[in-house]
Amino acid sequence: MVDFKKKFHSLKVRDILITLIVIMLATNLNLLVSKHFFQVDLTSEGRYTLSNATKNILKKLDDIVYVDVYLDGDFPAGFKRLQTSIEETLDVFHSYAGDKIQYRFIDPSSAKSSRSKNEYYQYLANMGIQPTNIHATENGKKIEKIIFPGAIISYGGKELGVMLFKGNKSAPPQERLNQSVEGVEYELISSIKKLTQRKRKHVAILSEDSHIRPNELAGLQACLKDNYELTISTLQQLPNLMPFDAVLLLRPKSSYIPRQEYELDQYVMNGGKLLVFGEGFKIDTDSLKSSGRAFATPIQGGIDNLLFKWGIKKDGNIIQDLNAGTYPIVTGNMGDQPQIQLMPFPYYPLINQFGKNPIVNNLDAIKMDYASALDTVKVAGIRKTPLMFSSPYSRTVQAPVLIELTNMRGQIDPKKFNQGPFATAYLLEGKFTSIYKDRFLPGFANSKTFKAETADNKIMVVGDADILLNKINPRDGQPVPLGVDPYSQQDYAHADFIKNSLSYLLDDNGIIIARNKTLKIRPLDKVKVLEEQTFWQTLNIALPVLLILLLGVIWYFVRKQRYSKF
Repeated sequence: MVDFKKKFHSLKVRDILITLIVIMLATNLNLLVSKHFFQVDLTSEGRYTLSNATKNILKKLDDIVYVDVYLDGDFPAGFKRLQTSIEETLDVFHSYAGDKIQYRFIDPSSAKSSRSKNEYYQYLANMGIQPTNIHATENGKKIEKIIFPGAIISYGGKELGVMLFKGNKSAPPQERLNQSVEGVEYELISSIKKLTQRKRKHVAILSEDSHIRPNELAGLQACLKDNYELTISTLQQLPNLMPFDAVLLLRPKSSYIPRQEYELDQYVMNGGKLLVFGEGFKIDTDSLKSSGRAFATPIQGGIDNLLFKWGIKKDGNIIQDLNAGTYPIVTGNMGDQPQIQLMPFPYYPLINQFGKNPIVNNLDAIKMDYASALDTVKVAGIRKTPLMFSSPYSRTVQAPVLIELTNMRGQIDPKKFNQGPFATAYLLEGKFTSIYKDRFLPGFANSKTFKAETADNKIMVVGDADILLNKINPRDGQPVPLGVDPYSQQDYAHADFIKNSLSYLLDDNGIIIARNKTLKIRPLDKVKVLEEQTFWQTLNIALPVLLILLLGVIWYFVRKQRYSKF
């Protein structure tokens, strides 16, 4: 006869032992996993996967990086998503860097007094974190709040402010927020790299047009000086370009002596990064301002032969675009005072269409002044990526052409603006060949150091130099920041474009690739949400309760079946 009491006791001991074994295995597994971080990103767009360059920088941190994020409090859903994305990104950063990444979220509006709050706001603005005034209505409740969507990163006694709400200002609000979420990793890691790098790259800015005044380069210097060692000169004054990691060539001269052409050629052949900014014509803008008219005449740039050899053709054309910036034009007089009005100026194309490249991904608008369209020629071994385009409502006119401000007052016929879009910037990548290959070298050239071809290299050509020149405030004669229009006060993305360009060409780590991250917006149907809100709320409350009751009933019958024999 079976001893039921003894059998019941043994089953109980067995259950206890199994429970203890499971607990021990879970504890050991948890300890093992805690020492070796890993994650599985199940999102189709790789939302939680860092680039390899980001991981390498985080793993090599030798001191603590503090991140103060000024996005805390009650926000509309869009900014809440940005806040969540920043926190998730910093969590992943911490997973790779350990305690070398420490962060906190701060609400700057929580200051106790109005004075301390204003001082706090001013401090954030001075650090480059500009306020954003948000207006939203959620569930019938209006939300109005000033926020500072950015962070201050500290390392080794140095501080750096970084804006995290960016994107294209012409995009719808939700799309711009999505672009900001896509850029969180790049904005954070590029700022960390800027603070932690010990050796900076050397960049030469060669201003080849005598009409470019020194104060017109102040904005370019300001946006690059924290990242690079800068030298401003001309090619004639700097015949040896080899010490420079990158060279920005502004408005190449109409002719170069053979030695200067050879120097540029060999600079590229030896791996130097060349960025050419220039139009295929020249125009006296001072005459346009004073008399209201000026001639644009074609020029044959001294570097055109080199660019043609590498796949870019520049013509003496000028882009006119209906999607244009404004120009102050005198429309009449009131007494003895001229009446000035900002009017669309077709020679100032607004660039809001971009190619597929990290340099221009989610970039805000660019305003060009008197830009040239670029064409390409087939060259083996070189990939040509168009970066910026005029709008479809654009056309080109061939220089020489008379530009008159009085014509801007009249009606512009939109039917004539139907030739676009035109490419205004190209990125060239691949193996470049010297223009002197299979030719007799100049007498001054050293045949032993001459290179006929290069390994993979990158150069950039832009059909406008004005995007690197800041404007001058007409009231006080002082330079304004790069990309700011002193008349309309519109802030364009000129600074971001040149910083992204240099980062792409010079960054050995490749953190610019993080700008390629894209997140898909999966919005809910708002009408359907309102119609089915009660149903889904009831289901979400009742279903878990019903499942628990069902499991309880099943467990009851299992236990009854198991122990009824005793």
